[in-house]
Amino acid sequence: MEQPINQFDTTAKNNPVLLPIIISVILTAIIVGGGIYWWANQKQSELNNEIVSLRIQVDQLKGTSSVTPTPATSNNQNDELVKTKFELAILNFWQVRQVFQDPQNKNKFYYVTNFDDGSDIWVYDLAKDKTYRQDGTFNFNIPEGNTLLLSQKLAKYQEFRGVGILSNKFVFVETSSDNSPGPCFSPWFYSNLEYIDLGISKPTRKPFTLPEDLKRTEEQQATECQKTL
Repeated sequence: MEQPINQFDTTAKNNPVLLPIIISVILTAIIVGGGIYWWANQKQSELNNEIVSLRIQVDQLKGTSSVTPTPATSNNQNDELVKTKFELAILNFWQVRQVFQDPQNKNKFYYVTNFDDGSDIWVYDLAKDKTYRQDGTFNFNIPEGNTLLLSQKLAKYQEFRGVGILSNKFVFVETSSDNSPGPCFSPWFYSNLEYIDLGISKPTRKPFTLPEDLKRTEEQQATECQKTL
C-alpha cells in the first residue's frame, strides 16, 4: 500500500534553507509564550501583594488583628482589589466599617452610615464614579456614585448594622451601638433581622426570615470558630 507523502518533511528536506526558519519560528513562539506567561504571573503577584497591603491597612484602621490575608485567586482578584480599595477609602472618609459587594453586580456596594440621630443605607455604583474610572482612586469629598436608599430616625444609642446580601435583598439589623456579641457570633443570628429590596428607588424596611440552609451553615461555622478559641 502506498504511504501518504508528508508534505512538511518533503518540503523541509528539499529546501535546506527552510528548516532553520521553521525551527526559528517555533523557538520564537516558545519564548514569546513563556514571556507572556511570566508577565501574567507577575501581574497577578503584584495585584495580590496590593490587595494584601490594602487589607492590612483596613484592619489597622478598624483596630482589628487578623492573620495575614490570603491573596485572591486570579478569577476574582480584580473584584477583590476594587472592593478593598473602596472599603479603605470609605473607612477613611466616612468611618464605615463594613461594605457588601452585590454578588449579581460587582460594580455595586452597599453600606450603612450611622449618626447621632439615625442611620442611612447607601448604594455605591462604580460605573457612575467618573473619578475612579479615570485614575483608579476614590474621592468621597464629593460622594460621586453614591445613592441614598433609606434614611431612618432611631432612638438614642440605636443603629443599623449591615448583615449581608441574599436573594436581591440587603439584610440589616437595628441594634444597640454598644452591642458586641463576640468573635464567633454570626450577624445572621440576630432575631430581629430586616431587609430592603434592591433595585428599587424607595425601598422600605421589611422583616427578614433566615432560611434554614443558611442557618445550618452559620451554626456550623460558629461551632468551628469556637474550637479555635
